[in-house]
Formats: sequence, structure tokens, C-alpha cells
Amino acid sequence: MDKFNPVAYTTRLCLTLNLLPQDVTKILNMFNKISTHPQWESSRSNRGLLVDCAYIHCVNIGKNISVEKMKSITKKEFGAGTQPRPNKWRGGYGLQSIIKPL
Repeated sequence: MDKFNPVAYTTRLCLTLNLLPQDVTKILNMFNKISTHPQWESSRSNRGLLVDCAYIHCVNIGKNISVEKMKSITKKEFGAGTQPRPNKWRGGYGLQSIIKPL
């Protein structure tokens, strides 16, 4: 299995979502802040967390994206559909200062 590359994954996902280069940076910053936060307990895989961050970012900028659409895009682009599930972790880790509420 290939080693997960967050930059390549985010770039490809953002290209598919028609996002801008600065969106890649913002999503990766959110991902890095959350994944290295002392209260983060890895309730999601890195891929799952990155999809969550991309989904949160899309919602925050007003991009019309649904959970099913994101799952479909990840299935098409990466061979496995990953459903965004930020509700699984978003409220419980003291991470609200990192993300805007949905």
C-alpha cells in the first residue's frame, strides 16, 4: 500500500472540486493543526480527517457540496469512497478554535 501523502491527496481533491491553490493551503493547515493538536485522539484515519477538513472548508466558503457528493468524488478519484464525518470529532476535542462551526 502506498504511503499517504496529504499534499498530493489534497491537491488532487481540490482540483476535482474546482478549488483554488490557496484552498489547498487552508485545508492542509486545518488538517495539520488538528492532527498535531494535543487533544486529538485519532478517531479518524488521516485520509478521513483530510476529507473532513476539505468538507468543512467547502461548507465554510459556501461551496455547494454534500456528504454523498464528497463520497462519490473520493471514490472516483482514489478508488475508495470516504464519507466526511466531522460530527464524529468536531465538538469533543477543543478544536473549535481551529475550525469555524458548520
